[in-house]
Amino acid sequence: MLVSLTGMIACEKGPLNVARGLERIQSVLAQDRMVATYKLALIRALCQIARTQSALVVWERGTVRVPLWSIAVQWLALYWPLLTSETFIAQMRGLAAQSATPLAFRRTIAALAQQYTAAGLFEVLGQIDVEPVRFRSKLKVIADAICKGPVEYAGTTVQVFEYNRPEGRLSDPITSFGWVVVPEPVWLDIARFESWIEDALIVRWARLTAEMNSTEPLGAGRYLPLLLQQPQARRDTEEARRLVGVLPTPVCVWTGRLITTAFEVDHMVPLRGLGKQRLVEPAARVARRQQRQARRAADPRAPARPGGRNRSVLAALSG
Repeated sequence: MLVSLTGMIACEKGPLNVARGLERIQSVLAQDRMVATYKLALIRALCQIARTQSALVVWERGTVRVPLWSIAVQWLALYWPLLTSETFIAQMRGLAAQSATPLAFRRTIAALAQQYTAAGLFEVLGQIDVEPVRFRSKLKVIADAICKGPVEYAGTTVQVFEYNRPEGRLSDPITSFGWVVVPEPVWLDIARFESWIEDALIVRWARLTAEMNSTEPLGAGRYLPLLLQQPQARRDTEEARRLVGVLPTPVCVWTGRLITTAFEVDHMVPLRGLGKQRLVEPAARVARRQQRQARRAADPRAPARPGGRNRSVLAALSG
């Protein structure tokens, strides 16, 4: 899939501006020998950060620095469904349930799952946002695996990624683990085509997992649902509804009028784009239904959102 994708984008960019970033990504995925799923996880994490947390990266001449902390959090979310499965799922060749040297962070995720239950990833990610220091030691285990694995060994003849040690204020959790340095062409192509790249990565990850767990009769199809799980997309809007309920004058985001009857909460930015359940506004039920119908029909008369008049809801959810 990445082969044809590279060709399409090369045509789009023209013969003098070939998609060098995608070519280097492809070299990591197609030419390197995959003994673990780490390289797939690293590039997929970069795709998600480019989509939802691009403001955290630091641009330099020819490179982009990505916080290792953010990559570690993404790995926690990506590997959680696989490592908390009721049946053992190997993510490295030659590993079994009773292996003397299990996956570096399997026990870390297992400990969190025991504390929060296997279905508790959404809560864990929320707690990391609120109390990051409390999870520092566990995320450090994942961060070390990232540095010692795909960051160091991605690439055939030339190393693709580098690690920069933390600098400045170590009290800031986001920068306290240091940075993964990504070549600018690689980052630009990830940022532009992350949706296509991630789809290809998911399929490749499922196939590789099937190879590592050859006794599973369903093959790659057994693992696709686990790899597609997105805890950030859970539409748990109860807290937002509670906050709207105490507003003295809630205003519909679609009409700008006072809400006097039943209301719902609507996302200002699609969950897939933001990745977090924060930017929500109240909407009159009838107005929201009309808006959704208009959007589905691609009606150009679909109303724009006036918004901006329910600041207390946004502030409380973003706090």
